[in-house]
Amino acid sequence: ISGFALQFKHEVNTKLTYDGSLRKEITSNYKSPFLFSVGANFKHIEFYTLKGNISQNFRIPTFNDLYWQGAGNLELNPEKSIQGEIGNVFQFKNFRFTATLFHSKIKDMIRWLPQNGGVFKPINTDRVSILGSEFSANYQKKINKHHFDFSANYTYTKSENERTQKQ
Repeated sequence: ISGFALQFKHEVNTKLTYDGSLRKEITSNYKSPFLFSVGANFKHIEFYTLKGNISQNFRIPTFNDLYWQGAGNLELNPEKSIQGEIGNVFQFKNFRFTATLFHSKIKDMIRWLPQNGGVFKPINTDRVSILGSEFSANYQKKINKHHFDFSANYTYTKSENERTQKQ
């Protein structure tokens, strides 16, 4: 597998930055699409930053997906997805709070599911929609030579098979 990437980042001013990337992987086993990513950060006021990103992704089956003894699946297709997210970052002195919403659409998602006899095998699920949110809080404080860092994270994800409408 070989890969090539082009990435750029531009700081328009102290309030706005944006970035983008293009990537292409070459393999004899799978046809990989050109992948892209575009994102931006906008710091409207001192304590608040709005972030956004959209990207296309591609994942070939792993060695275990294909060749796991008694469970591998040589018929797997690679996953292809497009995803977007929007995030809010609030910074007050030593305290930082982040809230992010995301949505992904995946074609041929690789999942290990139980088969007859209880053996798990990887299969492709045609189309999957993933919605979710992430929240994090962080507090940092340095006292003399001591550095204290307290973090809390929470993620909610709802993955749904688009054909069956089931999680």
